[in-house]
Amino acid sequence: MKLTSKVTIILTSVMLLYLAIAHLTLRSIIIPNFTSIEHKEAIKDINRVLEAIHNEIHHLDKSLRDWSSWDDTVNFIENMDREYIKVNLVDSSFETNEINIMYFYNTTKQSVWGKFYDTHTKQSDNRQLKDFPATLSNKEHPLFRYLDANYLTNNKTPLRDISITGLMKTEEGIMLIASRPIISSNYEGPIKGALVMGKILANELINAIAKQTKLDIEIRNEAEFTQGDRSIIKKLTKESPYFIEDIDSNQLKVYTTMKDINSKTALMIQVTIATYITSEGKTALHFALMSIVSTGLIILILLMLFLQRVVIAPITKLKNLVISIRQSGNLSKRIDLQYKDEIGVLASEFNLMIDKIESSTTALQHKNEDLIKTQNRLIVANAQIVESIKYASNIQKSVLPTNNTMKESLSDFFIIWEPRDTVGGDIYWYKRWGSGCLLAVADCTGHGVPGAFITLLSRGALDIAMMTVNEGNAAELIINIHKIIQVTLGQNKDGGLSDDGLELGVCYIPHDKKTLTYCGARLSLFCYNGEEVQEIKGSKKPIGYKDIPYDTTFTNYIINIPKRMTFYMTTDGLTEQIGGEKKIAFGKKRLMALIAQGWSYPMDRQRTIIYDTFTQYQGAEERRDDVLVIGFTI
Repeated sequence: MKLTSKVTIILTSVMLLYLAIAHLTLRSIIIPNFTSIEHKEAIKDINRVLEAIHNEIHHLDKSLRDWSSWDDTVNFIENMDREYIKVNLVDSSFETNEINIMYFYNTTKQSVWGKFYDTHTKQSDNRQLKDFPATLSNKEHPLFRYLDANYLTNNKTPLRDISITGLMKTEEGIMLIASRPIISSNYEGPIKGALVMGKILANELINAIAKQTKLDIEIRNEAEFTQGDRSIIKKLTKESPYFIEDIDSNQLKVYTTMKDINSKTALMIQVTIATYITSEGKTALHFALMSIVSTGLIILILLMLFLQRVVIAPITKLKNLVISIRQSGNLSKRIDLQYKDEIGVLASEFNLMIDKIESSTTALQHKNEDLIKTQNRLIVANAQIVESIKYASNIQKSVLPTNNTMKESLSDFFIIWEPRDTVGGDIYWYKRWGSGCLLAVADCTGHGVPGAFITLLSRGALDIAMMTVNEGNAAELIINIHKIIQVTLGQNKDGGLSDDGLELGVCYIPHDKKTLTYCGARLSLFCYNGEEVQEIKGSKKPIGYKDIPYDTTFTNYIINIPKRMTFYMTTDGLTEQIGGEKKIAFGKKRLMALIAQGWSYPMDRQRTIIYDTFTQYQGAEERRDDVLVIGFTI
């Protein structure tokens, strides 16, 4: 990607990030503030509705005070003046005061007179509403608390100010209610009774309040409550008496309740409000965001032009020179930029660098010629070494017994012999020993050329030792090989230059094949009779090394062979090879399981099972050592 494209992408990304932050700020901070203001205004609006209802109650109470604090009313309650009823308690009085009920009670809580007036039908009757019984029970009625004997004793409120107002649930619906004690015109006692006025909260009154407040309101009583209303009521608390619901981007609804004189929820008040503040705010913010975008684009274009002239053009010129030098190989070219800033310094340093490269290239060309001559000599020398090692491999293979030779005593056997390198340190021998035969497996020090040298030395030591040891004494044979190697390498005394040796396992099989004698120096013999794989462990010490005593001893193990048995000898190149999913050693247990698995097969088939399992387990892991496994049947 070109520098111009990168700069464009970076500046555009910064611009987009700035716009995203601005947009996020507007949406997460400013618009929520508009919403908060909208909600506060909604609460103010619903409070105006509450205030209007309270004003209606106050107006009702004011009218009631004129009636209750009147000597004519006192005379009526005491003497049941029929003229008072004829003159004052007529339908026109209900119309004038905009009330639906008026009830008079004496001090014994007996209803003296009452009337219900229907403002719709303009009809009245003297029926007693259930909520205003003819005789009040001993239970305190919330509208007539001041008639109780102890009320004035415990309450120091002046008689003219005693008033009980609020909402009341009646059989005719929710009423605005007011109750006052009947007293003289000069507001003096004693209290002669109680007067109650009520006004039904009808649709006409609700519409009047809506017109007065200029709001879209709905007022529902308990019987009209919806499931949503009841859910909202549960959410309202004394500290948070309002619930606001955002309907859509253009309107919201605010809810609150009013309680009756028994402190129970009587009304659900709902006001639907157009969200003009948020709408206007969003419009203003939209224009602000467009202004920011326009300004940002202008700044982006100016920055691009500036960077193109001051930064990108000089760097492009420097890039073209570098490409030209690479393509032509002409180190005599230089760049001419008369800038005093970092780009000018870069151009000057580039010219100095080319000077040094040109000088170094000339010197390197001379050295390269010398290296080519040295490389050619090394190639010739390496070819000679490789050829020598290959020939050494042929020599090592020539000392190994042939299959035909081993078939003289072993009718069914297999051999896996794979040096890690061209030559190796693992080797095996088969020789006639008296009337029987000897089969040995050795793991000499190291691998490659050093290991191969030790195998040849060990082969010679074996031949010499067999001349002096009685037939079948495998332990004595190993002891003699140990001594010969120590003496030959000078490792039986101080000052020896080497510390080499081998691990060795020796089997002697007599002519009748009824027994097998085994002795091992750090190598085991595995045998299987069809029932259980046994490991006959050799000594824990190898032979030949400096730290092994010259007169060390080993022990023979004689195995009886009553029926067909299979035997296996292996060096640690197989059991210690790393592989598998867990990258751990192949191990003896896995080998022993393979021996049990393939016991019934001929030895060549067993070789395939063991070898394929081993190579699959090794997988892509590097071969760590020479591998030697011999199996045979008796």
